[in-house]
Amino acid sequence: MPSARGASRMARHARIARASSILVIGCGSVGASIASKLSARGYDVTVVDSSQADLDRLTDDFTGFTELGRETSCELLEACGIREASMVLAFSERDNTNILVAELARRIYGVPEVYARLFDDSRADLLAPWDIEVLSPRQLCEDEFCRVSGLALDDPADVEAESRAAEHPADPSPQRSEHTRHHAGMQVLVMGANDQAFYMTASLLEGGHRVTVVAESRSQARRFAEAYDALVLHGDPSDPDTLAQIDTSDVDVAIALAELDEKNFVSCQVARELYGIPRTACTVRDPRNVEAFRQMGVSLVFSATYDFARMIGQASTMEDVAAMVASDAR
Repeated sequence: MPSARGASRMARHARIARASSILVIGCGSVGASIASKLSARGYDVTVVDSSQADLDRLTDDFTGFTELGRETSCELLEACGIREASMVLAFSERDNTNILVAELARRIYGVPEVYARLFDDSRADLLAPWDIEVLSPRQLCEDEFCRVSGLALDDPADVEAESRAAEHPADPSPQRSEHTRHHAGMQVLVMGANDQAFYMTASLLEGGHRVTVVAESRSQARRFAEAYDALVLHGDPSDPDTLAQIDTSDVDVAIALAELDEKNFVSCQVARELYGIPRTACTVRDPRNVEAFRQMGVSLVFSATYDFARMIGQASTMEDVAAMVASDAR
């Protein structure tokens, strides 16, 4: 006959076996608190975070699993059971990470319930088409204030306008100007200002294309402005308010070249979904993101590791690989 402690452990495992599988991405104060409470109630919870210090936030009530690693890694998410998860909570401290994880969960892995915390709720429109629940700290505070105080913050005119918009929805895709076809070359939006973007801008301008560059730091913006005859904008390309400062109606393609895959993905989503830019392209460091990003609407995805792996896969011998590398070097 099992001991009292053994019986308790068996009962807990039985509860977990019946409960839904929940994947929590991000173990900040909110993620750690919710994960701990869900685990204490018998749910099967796995928490992923790139910081061991954050994983240490979990309370003694937490009986699930933790994984230390990059939150946006498809390989890690699959190892943590995202394919079988019934719920994913994208609760990291970074909006771009939460957007990418939420879209991967819903669109690639088919998770039925997905929640994403966004500090900048102007990006919520990116997730609306996929029925992803957005939790905005600002909006939640405003709602709670209205509930406690009994005061209304919405302007009656705004409420009436929203009601009319709901009755007569507009075309969600911004109308693009037809005059672009009369110009020689393309209008290209380069998002990111690293060395890769610097040399790509030079090549595009030499090819007769018109270029607008979005640089996140003032020093980067100054470097581009001094080197090229191109419009240079200082701002974060993954922030919808940044692209609102320029005319995107005649942009043919937006290229995201930042160092982080999640920033490149969100930048492409902002360009395509919110500003109607028809083609997007980006680089990725994680080769697993190549196919995922393509499935989620990025027109062209580059990965040196992925492309090289395909090249090797098409070679029959190591001599063939050596010949390919030598040929490419020339």
